[in-house]
Amino acid sequence: MTIATVDIDHFKDFNDRHGQAAGDRALTRLARQIENVQREGDVLGRLDGDQFLLLLPGSDLQQTHELITRLRRALISDPVDIPDDGPGISVSVGTASRSGHNESIDRLIASAHAALYAEKRLRPEV
Repeated sequence: MTIATVDIDHFKDFNDRHGQAAGDRALTRLARQIENVQREGDVLGRLDGDQFLLLLPGSDLQQTHELITRLRRALISDPVDIPDDGPGISVSVGTASRSGHNESIDRLIASAHAALYAEKRLRPEV
């Protein structure tokens, strides 16, 4: 099993600039876009604020990477409507795969979070 944590980049700034209604639309759009690219049997949940968790049973990291690529393309081709026509949203994603049968979901989530923040450090624009 692989999990992915998905975080909207600079969500607080987006909310402050465009308002809470636009922020709510961004969250809703992201959830819909994830639902559109996930496979049957994948499970989507909201962790908190602007973070989502995607459980991908039977998926390896390559399949997960392909799903994330489809998600990013969907966000570019169908962006969130915002009042001033400024840039839409982008996401950072962290993934982790279960390496052993005794590995807890909490440990997987922690590993995915660490990967998410490592991606943010590697992409200074986010």
